Amino acid sequence: MGKDPEVLTNKAELYYENERYKKAGKYYDSAGDIFFDEEKFQKAQNCYFYAAKSFIYEEKFDKAIEILRKGGNVSLFMEEFSEALKFFKGTLRYLPSFRDDEDRNYYYSLFSALTYFCLFIEGKLDQGLELIKGIKKKVNYEYFKENQFINLVKFLAVAIRDNNAKFLQKVRDNFEDYELLEAELYLLRRVLLLAQINVNLKILTSFDQEKYTTKDLITLTLKIDTKPLVQILEDTFFKINVSEIFVDKLNFDTSDNLTSQNKPDFSKSLPIGDQLSLEYVLKPHFQVDEPYIGPFTLFCRTDKEDLFIHELKDVLRLNIVSPPPSLEISLKNLKPPLIGKSFPLEILIENKSEGDALEVELNVEFPNELKVTRGTTTKQIYSLNVNDDMTWQLNLTPMEAGEFEIIMNIKFKDSDGKNIEDVQSFPFEIKL
Repeated sequence: MGKDPEVLTNKAELYYENERYKKAGKYYDSAGDIFFDEEKFQKAQNCYFYAAKSFIYEEKFDKAIEILRKGGNVSLFMEEFSEALKFFKGTLRYLPSFRDDEDRNYYYSLFSALTYFCLFIEGKLDQGLELIKGIKKKVNYEYFKENQFINLVKFLAVAIRDNNAKFLQKVRDNFEDYELLEAELYLLRRVLLLAQINVNLKILTSFDQEKYTTKDLITLTLKIDTKPLVQILEDTFFKINVSEIFVDKLNFDTSDNLTSQNKPDFSKSLPIGDQLSLEYVLKPHFQVDEPYIGPFTLFCRTDKEDLFIHELKDVLRLNIVSPPPSLEISLKNLKPPLIGKSFPLEILIENKSEGDALEVELNVEFPNELKVTRGTTTKQIYSLNVNDDMTWQLNLTPMEAGEFEIIMNIKFKDSDGKNIEDVQSFPFEIKL
């Protein structure tokens, strides 16, 4: 009859409490192995944690590292990647104590790669690469350059950086050669699948117009297409079922003249094989030499809660021009209008636009109930420059009470000679 892991754990706890760490580590380790074989992974994880801690107190770092690897692997079986990260990353602290260069180089490469994989699953690629760069200083240069685990990390990093799936195929081709344990190979499959999803996600951008003025609103649409992922997820190599992804956030840069007016709510669910359209509305406030939108960063996760950041490095250029000149008209009664009595009406013409108005022709139309008794209903102006204004006055006599409408017809040319026409109407009331 085999040993009872609960009894071994109780003994280990007594030895640990009495600071007899060598025996405590031995019993914790044995109990952890039995719990692991019985697939009681949570208990095994706890045993490995205290076993490693015990051997660290004894400064038996080679044994502690062996058990930390076990703890990382049992965490992977439970898909507790953040716990696996703690175990694997914890080994790196004790590797400087290894006197044998070959062992030290090997373990630095192995555990830094396993740490990188866990960070990859959490969407922390930059943090993972910083770790690898730090390890490079502690490993023989030629060994670092040729090591299979370091090259594996390089393939993954370059694939994401360049959005190039051919580097992921290199990982796939070498998969059987990686000297990893069962759970570690599962982790690598999961990392490789996540990288494939990231690299093969397709994003198309479009604007609602080819040209805008500073008075327009810009509608930007991003269409995210997961159809290319269908074939990848049907590949039996991965043995991992992913049925949807979630877009949790989208960030992008813009030139200083643009501000966001409307944006979608997040998070957005996107079943594999479907498309998702995200619409943004932006407002240009002034002109700059090269207005732009981009690059774009999408923060996503799978329904397995694996995180990834997809970067669309496109920088979209915009054609933003000044709006055509326009004239603002306002009417002002200089005396109260009374039936049968003449009163002066002042018409104010203002150019508050960004361009000059040339060869201006104004024609005002009054209803029959308002008789023009002095002045002319047409006006011609050679030019009305930006921020210029002029007034035009005539006398009217109301014939009866009521609510009427005054129409102003406007014609002019912009600085390029283009004809512009506008019609503005104004309500006008005569009271008894």
